[in-house]
Parts: sequence; structure tokens; C-alpha cells
Amino acid sequence: MVAPLVLPLAQCHDASLAGGKAVGLARVLKAGLKVPPGCCLTTCAYRTALEAIGFSPVERWRRAIQLQGNDRQRELEDCRQMILRADTTHLRHHLRQTFGEGTGRDQRWAVRSSATNEDMVRVSYAGLYRTELGLPWDEIGRGIAAVWISVWNARVIEYMMKIGTVEAPPAMAVIIQPMLDAALAGVAYSVDPVTGRSDH
Repeated sequence: MVAPLVLPLAQCHDASLAGGKAVGLARVLKAGLKVPPGCCLTTCAYRTALEAIGFSPVERWRRAIQLQGNDRQRELEDCRQMILRADTTHLRHHLRQTFGEGTGRDQRWAVRSSATNEDMVRVSYAGLYRTELGLPWDEIGRGIAAVWISVWNARVIEYMMKIGTVEAPPAMAVIIQPMLDAALAGVAYSVDPVTGRSDH
């Protein structure tokens, strides 16, 4: 069975395909809480785009982690510039089919990272990957590319080295949602108030 390029958020159950953030949103939806409608460009879309430009994530990642300092920075910049050449036109076509008439001129979009190692129980990768907010429809492709290249950053490698999981590169899925005119927004981190466990 061929892996899908696009999944509705409610069907994002496999972190290797949809990334940690999309899987978390699927759980929230299943619990009956409100989530802005959206979808996920899967890691299959990411890998297919890289393959089309002759980019080998594993080979380039291994090269980057063996370098240090400015040499690593140059290698990663070369990776980012190469990925920016990937064609996202067909992906926008798939997304337009998903959102239909909702892609009008006045609608703005959130393009969010959902890496395969993101929003896990023990590590969050908070702030390491890119989010693009308020994009018009004709800039969705640019937003997708910006999220993809955020994997190829020295601070991601350094964080992964610190937690001891740097051997393989993460793959990047991308969440696309309409922007909301929010009255309030926030983030809270806590622990289980009864047991004190930090993984609940």
C-alpha cells in the first residue's frame, strides 16, 4: 500500500507518517475537543520531494554530524538551499482538493512543523522547528519549504546529540490549518497534579 501524501488530522495516528504534533492533534480530536480543521502533509510527501531533487537525507545527515563549527554550518546551509529547490506545486494541488472553496483570497493559513521526533513524552523539541503563520494561499509552498528546511539546522543536531539520538535524521510532516481570529492564546506545561509524574 502506498503511503498517502495528505491525511486529515483525525487520521494522523502514525508518528512515522504524520509526526508527533499531528498525532497529538488527532488525540485531541478523538477526545472531542475543538481543533481548527486541517490536514497533514505526511513524511511521504517530504521524502518524495527530496528524492525528486536527488537529496539523500541519511547521507547528508551523517556528513553533517561528522563536521563541526563552520564546516557543519556550511554543510547544513547547502542542504537547506537544495531543499528550497524542491517543487511543491503538486502538493498545493492536493491541499486545494482537501480544503476546496476554503482557499479564498482573504483566508490566512498556519503551516506548522510535525517532525517524527517532535512532541514526544520525554522530549518536545519546542522552538527548534519552524512555524509559518498568516500565509495567503499562494505562499503555502514557501511555508512548506520553510518547515522542511528547519530540520537542517545546527541547533537540531546539537539538541539530538545532547539527548543521544542523533544517528538518523528526523523526517518532517507539515500541518496546514486555517488561521483563527483568536481572543486568547497560551501554552501551559505541568505535571500530573495527583501523582507528580512528568510524563502524564
